[in-house]
Amino acid sequence: LQLIHCHFRVFSVVDGIRLSDTLHYSFAGQHIEKAKDRELLRLLDVYVFSESAQRFSTMIQKIAFAIENALMNFASELRSAGLTLIGVRVCVAPDLIEYKCGSCGKPLPDAMLPAMDDVLIPLLQMKLGEHCSTWSAEFVFAVIHV
Repeated sequence: LQLIHCHFRVFSVVDGIRLSDTLHYSFAGQHIEKAKDRELLRLLDVYVFSESAQRFSTMIQKIAFAIENALMNFASELRSAGLTLIGVRVCVAPDLIEYKCGSCGKPLPDAMLPAMDDVLIPLLQMKLGEHCSTWSAEFVFAVIHV
């Protein structure tokens, strides 16, 4: 996992807010992607809202894979609905676990939320026990028809 500092304006795919003071992660030398039934889901970017983000790199990768697995089951529906750029923002604090997802300011279909809950909530609760710090990250995925 390679850390890159952002020196340009980046706006959230989830809800359009400016992602200021973020660190940008690049998975150097590899793509996190999954293909199924002529649909490809690829992680494009991860933006982390924490100065101590480097120590969360393993967790960030695990969360990326979990989100990818949940989204892959809905890739065809997402693409058909024109939701091809997907953002998932994850926030963890000592007393809080939450995530928000969307596509260019539009919410994702309600049918997806139970699948996202199933993969994210247990993983985040497990990781919450290991780290007491507050941190947030936004994961940006693309749904591509191949």
